Amino acid sequence: MNQQTTPGQERLPCLYCGERYGPDDVARHTEPVHCGRCITCVGKPECFECRLMYCVCDVHRYRG
Repeated sequence: MNQQTTPGQERLPCLYCGERYGPDDVARHTEPVHCGRCITCVGKPECFECRLMYCVCDVHRYRG
């Protein structure tokens, strides 16, 4: 059985978190969140997880 993928249904791996996403979740993985509070997070999408211990950004906060 060959499973064919039609254009627009391909699930691409995210450059920031590695999770595969489809057209329904593009914004979370590609659109930058302008938090402006941490130099590591600025311009990163919502899925990005900051690894800076003192990050105070509500979206990207360090969760380690």
